[in-house]
Amino acid sequence: MIRSTASVIFEIFGRPDFGIELQPKYFFSDLFLPTDSLIRMYGIDLIELEKFKSKLLAAVMGASLVEISTRSGTEIAIQPRSWFSTEVGEIYTAPKEYTAEGKIVVDGCAYTGPPKEVFTLELKDGRVVNIDLLNKDDSQQQWVMGDLTRDQNANALAEFGIGINPGALWYAELMEAECALGTCHFGFGHNIAYGGRIKSAYHVDYVVREPTIIVDGKTICAAGKYVF
Repeated sequence: MIRSTASVIFEIFGRPDFGIELQPKYFFSDLFLPTDSLIRMYGIDLIELEKFKSKLLAAVMGASLVEISTRSGTEIAIQPRSWFSTEVGEIYTAPKEYTAEGKIVVDGCAYTGPPKEVFTLELKDGRVVNIDLLNKDDSQQQWVMGDLTRDQNANALAEFGIGINPGALWYAELMEAECALGTCHFGFGHNIAYGGRIKSAYHVDYVVREPTIIVDGKTICAAGKYVF
């Protein structure tokens, strides 16, 4: 979702993580995707996508530790809970709170597209601890600083998601970019809706490219390519 329009959309329709105010028959979860994004994401072999999603879920289900690294410098491990999935976009989990240690180098998407300047989020005890060191002269990083300080839990790691859609573009707006095959993303803030325990006034995701993902010691993705 585009950050500048999020407050208006949430006021009209409600927040997906707090409860949609419209009746389900009138609401479509991809309502706010641009038309081009919808065409790319649904103009694929949906049967093959479902097969891949099933294999990926089988590879991560029941895992106790997931390690993620990238050539850009991301190095972090999470302890997943149950896994969920969307129809054509991602699988995701709410990691155990306040346990993640490491760093996330955001080189994929921040809000409306790739970051103008790649930036790093350092995590200790599951929270971002280097917010004050972000570039105050970079508009995207200004947004990051604002969003991760909205309340006391806005800087807490709340989600780890894996993109599954081969038609989605990693350099598009966030709602499409986080679904792109060969990416993963990290969410911060509110996560009650999918099994977490973090209450916050906000939730924001950041995308990284070509991750290596190791599940309980077994590599399932090497630099964005799946090997199971």
